[in-house]
Amino acid sequence: MSAQNTISVQRPQNHLQQFISAIRPKLDVLTTHYPGRTVFATQFTAEDQVLSHLIFNSKLPVRVISHATAAQNEILLRSIDFFNAVIELSFAQVRQSVSAWIGREPEHATRVLAEKPSVAPISLVLQGHHLLISSNRNSAGSWEWDESRQRAVYYPLQGWTEQQVSGYLAYYGIPYLNSEGKIVVATNVVSN
Repeated sequence: MSAQNTISVQRPQNHLQQFISAIRPKLDVLTTHYPGRTVFATQFTAEDQVLSHLIFNSKLPVRVISHATAAQNEILLRSIDFFNAVIELSFAQVRQSVSAWIGREPEHATRVLAEKPSVAPISLVLQGHHLLISSNRNSAGSWEWDESRQRAVYYPLQGWTEQQVSGYLAYYGIPYLNSEGKIVVATNVVSN
């Protein structure tokens, strides 16, 4: 990894640890009330990676689904390795990813997918789920009812600052995609 793709930030302050401590119990309660019906869709942004880490680290029963394109395979693979967890893909994304990963013809990827019928388009995966977790930090509140889809949307990072997100990523060394689509890994600055 080149030096330009690494940033250094201070470790999270105590108030960030308080935010984290407040989120985990809420996510736990939500997944208890919506067992098997909680979904988080990631695009591997900084905020998405914070939530993925909280979900996987807390072993919450939340389905993490990727909106990754074939161009984002590297961050998808790095995230799977980093979190040591399953990140689901939609049918179209799996087809693209399988083709890119194994370098085969699309017909071969389609055969592979036919053998795994549990892979489905994201719209079908979300159908019937009543809670969607969002990484949006700028929502008006921590909850929203999506009338058109008949489900609740929860914003656990509502009110977080960019510095808090960066601090969390640096503290754990989590890779993410920046606004230019480049993979970045934040590192801690240790002061003497």
